[in-house]
Amino acid sequence: MGGGLSGLLACEEPDLSAAVIVYGPSPSEQQADRIRCPVRGFCGGDDLRVIAGLPAFAATLQSGEVDHAVRIYPGAPHAFFNDIHPRYRPEAARDAWAGVLAFFAEVLGPVATVPIDDAVKTV
Repeated sequence: MGGGLSGLLACEEPDLSAAVIVYGPSPSEQQADRIRCPVRGFCGGDDLRVIAGLPAFAATLQSGEVDHAVRIYPGAPHAFFNDIHPRYRPEAARDAWAGVLAFFAEVLGPVATVPIDDAVKTV
C-alpha cells in the first residue's frame, strides 16, 4: 500500500522533492500529469498488475518532462522487499534499498547524522 500512496502523494503535493514507488500501482494519467518531482520506481518482473500500468505512467511522466526511472527485477514477485514473507528476494531487496538511498541522497542531499555515542547519551 505504501508504494501506491507514495505515487499519489507525488500527484497531490506540488512541493514534494522526490518520490519512490516500491511495487505500488501507477497513478492514473490524470493524476500523474500533476507530478513535478523526480520519481523512482522498483518492482518485480513477475508483478504483472504493477507492470501493466508502467508504460502509460512512464509516457505521462515523459510528456511532462519529469525525471523518472523504474528498475524491474526479473523473477521477483510483488512484495519482494518484505523480509518476513515467502516472496522475499534478498538480492532484489538489497539492490532496491541501495537505489532508494542513492536517489534520496542525490536529490535531497546528505543526511545529518549523530555519532552513536552521542545519540545514546540523549536517550
